[in-house]
Amino acid sequence: MREANRIQPDLVHGLPYWRLLVQDHVANHVLGIKGIDLDKISLLDLGCGLGYMLARLSHSLPRGARLVGIDVNKTAVARAEALVEGIWDRTKTEFRCVDAENLDLKEGYFDVIAANLSFSVFRKPGRVAYRVARILKPGGKLIVTEVSSFSVLGKIGELLDAASGHSYYNLLTPSSLANLFVPFGLIANKVARVPLKAKVLKRDLKIPPRLSPVFLIELSKPDSIALKRKK
Repeated sequence: MREANRIQPDLVHGLPYWRLLVQDHVANHVLGIKGIDLDKISLLDLGCGLGYMLARLSHSLPRGARLVGIDVNKTAVARAEALVEGIWDRTKTEFRCVDAENLDLKEGYFDVIAANLSFSVFRKPGRVAYRVARILKPGGKLIVTEVSSFSVLGKIGELLDAASGHSYYNLLTPSSLANLFVPFGLIANKVARVPLKAKVLKRDLKIPPRLSPVFLIELSKPDSIALKRKK
């Protein structure tokens, strides 16, 4: 944790603090997943940005773990790679500039795939869901977080992303996001609100913690499933 704290000031620059809290929450969730061998875990961070979540995990997982972060933003990937030097063990952490809609990694490879606040800005989220389902290992876990559009509070995420340069935004609820993966056989095991810190919600979003609009879904891939290619 001490090493992770060293790089946090660099990562906070230009990134809302509440988003870092979401990534912290998912990192802790990964470490608590049952049925996954953390000694040899292979994990993909889909839309990794500056790589903060992988930084957190790289200091908590054994050296045998393999962590991969992808993002379509070349600048973000370059910054993540630069921060690797002298901070991460590079033998288990790597970053790639990849468009999630054209993701073509090894089928059935990853034990865990995480997507933090990413599906709201994919142009073709259904296509990404298909590709994610293909590269997730049978018995593997998918962890997705998003800002719910179920109420007016969901507009917070839309406005924040629009301000950061996104020209489009997919309005999602827990059920609509989970339903993206139904055609590909993934099953939702858990849907929960992400407990952001009260002082952050009040200071940054001006809302009480019980109204936190961020949710988490954990899905699993059955041990045996065949997927037809999606155009």
